Amino acid sequence: MTGAVESAEERPDKMRAEYDFSTAVRGKHAAVIDRDTVMVTLEPDLADAFPTAASVTMLRGSSCP
Repeated sequence: MTGAVESAEERPDKMRAEYDFSTAVRGKHAAVIDRDTVMVTLEPDLADAFPTAASVTMLRGSSCP
């Protein structure tokens, strides 16, 4: 099939040098985050409207039953 996306296994030599994770440590910073913390990423326009965690929490609480 032409135009198909190749998996990393099919082309291991094409990994960019800046993506070298050979010395990476999985979960290195995970211990710092509480287990009950929920991480979200806001679009830039929403981040401007809701600049603090408290403002996002207030909105979330008002929209959930």
